[in-house]
Amino acid sequence: MQLPGHESTRCSIFVEIDVSILILAKLQLYYFLLSALSIKSRHQIILLLKLHTMTPKKWHWRGLISPLHFSSKIPANENFRILFTSSVVSLAQLVALRSDLAQLYKIVYFHENQLVYPVQEQKQRYFQHGYNDILSCLVADKIIFNSNFNKESFLKSLPTFFNVMPDYRPKDLDQQIRSKCEVVYFPIDILEDCSQILESDIVPERLQKCLHIVWPHRHCLPTRNQQMEETVGEYLQVLNQLSKDCDFTDVKAKEY
Repeated sequence: MQLPGHESTRCSIFVEIDVSILILAKLQLYYFLLSALSIKSRHQIILLLKLHTMTPKKWHWRGLISPLHFSSKIPANENFRILFTSSVVSLAQLVALRSDLAQLYKIVYFHENQLVYPVQEQKQRYFQHGYNDILSCLVADKIIFNSNFNKESFLKSLPTFFNVMPDYRPKDLDQQIRSKCEVVYFPIDILEDCSQILESDIVPERLQKCLHIVWPHRHCLPTRNQQMEETVGEYLQVLNQLSKDCDFTDVKAKEY
């Protein structure tokens, strides 16, 4: 992703943290991070950060109150040029509370989106969180998703999301938002010299050459609804097919 004002520099930004704000100053790159959910596996981020956190619990409340909380924490600095926030923070509310931030180049990052977040029943879906996601996209200059599935599931859900409204339903939001979207896959940290590990006696010889399949931890939990059960079932079917002619190991990730 190329940052405005830094045309000669290619700068890739990867953030896997639920509520974060990254501000880059005008002449030097100062990284300022605010996190409402601090989880160690999500701290694989660029160095030189100033970190402010809220405890990793009650994310529904974190999503609702974080704009007000962070609006008082971000220092006023006229040299700031870029504002980076993840989707749990309502970008629209934040820039409304801090009008000086509205002039910055605004980037919102989606680790997941509330339009398709699994719930036991559709009526349990909390409208406000999805609504905040959409407003953030409308306010943002650039929208980053961590996968193409995340992006497309969000965009395809926009036309039907407002069906719960009795009237005055907005239209064509997907067309307004799509042009600003980009997919940036979260990086995998691979050691510079893997040969020593592969040749080590610590790793069984079979595992040195076989395919490793990583399954995100949330899908290993007890199923939440029929859709989740079907997803797990499809995954097991794929594993059964692969087991016929492919050497692989199944890794269920606790955190990602």
